[in-house]
Amino acid sequence: MRSVAANKFDLNSASLVQVASRITEPYKRREIVYRVTHASEPIADVLPNDRRQTLVPSTDDPRTGTLTVKTAGPLVGEEGPETVDPAYLAPNALITSKDSDVASLARRAVGDQKDPWRKATAIQLWVFQNIRKKNFETAFAAASEVARDLEGDCTEHAVLTAAMCRSQGIPARVVVGLLYDEPHSGFGFHMWNEVYVNRRWVALDSAWDQTDVDAVHIKLSDSSLEGVAPYETFLSVVRVLNKLQVEPIEIR
Repeated sequence: MRSVAANKFDLNSASLVQVASRITEPYKRREIVYRVTHASEPIADVLPNDRRQTLVPSTDDPRTGTLTVKTAGPLVGEEGPETVDPAYLAPNALITSKDSDVASLARRAVGDQKDPWRKATAIQLWVFQNIRKKNFETAFAAASEVARDLEGDCTEHAVLTAAMCRSQGIPARVVVGLLYDEPHSGFGFHMWNEVYVNRRWVALDSAWDQTDVDAVHIKLSDSSLEGVAPYETFLSVVRVLNKLQVEPIEIR
């Protein structure tokens, strides 16, 4: 979780969604059902459905519903199309997958692995282990900068992971969402990744060393980051700022 901008606006603190019921051992949870409510918008316009999370809006009030979030590995669920939007493989201003440093790090991380999922998990682990200076000082750096400096927070982990995966021919995107912050008993802003393997978008989180992303990661949006100004990425967070209520009702 991170501070978004160089203007010292701490989006993580500002966006923290407090919950009444504490989630114990949150990062071990593989399925949680939440009651979710938005103050003014239909909840289906705010929270997406995908393989990891399923939203069922209330028939009485479209602003509320139940959201089931669960771990979904690379073989879970129905297969998708054989190919995806080329933007998820192409370099752009933030996902600089053609950068020589990024490509070199990716080759180092994957070694002689051939399987796309094994490559992706090797990259995830390498980024987790090698971005050792964890800080909130960098304002959404491009992957080429992260590859040189090896520092930053979740956004730097995410852009570098996406770029390294794309350099190895693995479609990748960033995910913007909320992550449970155990010390504060609430949800704050976070960014992680999804890679397209086995004809499925599969989540992984190099900031938290997760290839089986837990049920306290709640997705708000995803992006290839093509043609997107850095802070446009966080509009989905602004949309729920001080407006979203999240309460766990079944924890498994």
